[in-house]
Amino acid sequence: MTFLFVIFCIMLSLMLFPLLLGRYSRGSEGQEPLFIKVDNTKDPRYFAKSFREKLLSARDKQQDDSVLYLSKAEKVFLADGVELSPYSEISEVVLATRAPLDIPAHCVFQKEIYSEKDVRVRARTTIRALAGMENVKLDRGVRVVRWIDAENTLSVFEDCDLGISATAGKRITIEFGCTFQRLYAPEIHSGIKPWDEREMPLEHKADEMPASDRVYDQQRVPANERIDGSVISIGDLTLEQNCEITQSVHADKNLRICSGSIVRKNVFADGDIVIEDNVIIGGNVFSQKDILIGTHCRVGTLGQTKSIIARNCIALSQDSTFYGYIGSEMPSRIVNQELFFELMSNRY
Repeated sequence: MTFLFVIFCIMLSLMLFPLLLGRYSRGSEGQEPLFIKVDNTKDPRYFAKSFREKLLSARDKQQDDSVLYLSKAEKVFLADGVELSPYSEISEVVLATRAPLDIPAHCVFQKEIYSEKDVRVRARTTIRALAGMENVKLDRGVRVVRWIDAENTLSVFEDCDLGISATAGKRITIEFGCTFQRLYAPEIHSGIKPWDEREMPLEHKADEMPASDRVYDQQRVPANERIDGSVISIGDLTLEQNCEITQSVHADKNLRICSGSIVRKNVFADGDIVIEDNVIIGGNVFSQKDILIGTHCRVGTLGQTKSIIARNCIALSQDSTFYGYIGSEMPSRIVNQELFFELMSNRY
């Protein structure tokens, strides 16, 4: 009986050892793993759609043009035909339904703004939240306190603060110096014009050969090498220039993808992820720390929603294109090439 008990204890210890080791190693890093809920179906444009639904429902029941009953009675500012002055401060919910809305510079809006036409917000204005049914343009230095959404295109010029969430039904263009926490649109361009110069080989090659389930454990992939499968590393991982990985890559520590490389599927790292210039990622990008993405990069494919998620912050260089969702727990920003290299040099 004693012998059987000893055997049982040994078997139980062997089963529990990997779990205890994983818990100890994670605890020694002083952080919990980034939780990615893969079945989360919440709409990234939830804020705007919920506000719009409540507002339209309240308008249908409205008896007094000066008051709307949302979660409570809210005074209404009807902006159609009204010319605002710079440095105005508006404490009511703003409605514009018949004409484009042009908001002057240096104003402050303490409540939400709703427009059924195009919206332009001039420089250094602060808005709490804005829902536009067509295009929305933010001039330099506009500050969003909570959220902003455009049904078509959201154009964001230099040095804007996009608050908690910035979303669009069609496209976001966002320039240097802007900060954000969450972005969502079918197309996101870190610059004025979409970058479509480099051929995207992912769609063409995907059907030419069956996907490989081979996994390669290595810390460096040499330049110009093609690997048919996935690459993992228990430490740092570097993909040198012009590599091609047909599946995913994962690093237990830091991950560096050098210029000209292609990863057809997902990119994961428990440390920082640095993606240099002219890189194409076909899938999602997840990091427990920071993500840096250089110029002329592309993450995702048009028509497919992909995610770039960092536990800390994200720095996106100008002239790159992303398809889907970008989010971080800390404020992120759009950087120029000089600042990108400075951030990268601090890590290598």
